[in-house]
Amino acid sequence: MRGKTYKCDDCPNCAEFSSYVKARFAGWAVSKDYKHVYCPTHAPNHRNGGANKERHNVPAGSGVQLNLLDTVN
Repeated sequence: MRGKTYKCDDCPNCAEFSSYVKARFAGWAVSKDYKHVYCPTHAPNHRNGGANKERHNVPAGSGVQLNLLDTVN
């Protein structure tokens, strides 16, 4: 039995798996409708509706930290 070839939508990575369950177990992200597939490198950016994507609008370390202990009387 020949498996299905999964090709990442973000890069040229390809792999062959006998089922989508094995692809997901190997770290690949497969959408609910099976139309979109992402390799383990790009999968975290597409899981949870894209909630894990990097946010480039605020540079690291430039945020203002609130000191809650100073506000309590």
